[in-house]
Amino acid sequence: MTDKTKLGAEIIKATMNGDMDSAAMVAAFSVLSGGPLLKPSATREKKATGLDAICNTQDSQGNVLVAGTNYQLRGQKVKVLREQFGGGNMMDTYFRIFYLGSDLEEHFECVDAKYSRGVLNGPIYKSQFDPIKEK
Repeated sequence: MTDKTKLGAEIIKATMNGDMDSAAMVAAFSVLSGGPLLKPSATREKKATGLDAICNTQDSQGNVLVAGTNYQLRGQKVKVLREQFGGGNMMDTYFRIFYLGSDLEEHFECVDAKYSRGVLNGPIYKSQFDPIKEK
């Protein structure tokens, strides 16, 4: 058993014992699978508008979703606002992606976790948001 696998097992064990909540588990697996240890914090203006927020979800091409950016969703141009973590249990986790539709109403899309690289390598949250290509 490698050190990475042992650490992953300890994270799962701590979550099951209640020593760690599911959001901390997701963050720990993110770091374990190569994610950034520290995330930059935004200024007050950027927090208010949602610009440059680092999301845990990915667009349809596997790039990180950026709040405040326009995307295509089912043929409509939408603006991603923010994400919100949710989960039933440790293996049933999802993110709600809130976006502004063409009707200027706030909607959300649920993105479920996929464990395509195995449970110990962390979940991947791949959404249906297509990046808009600039001409």
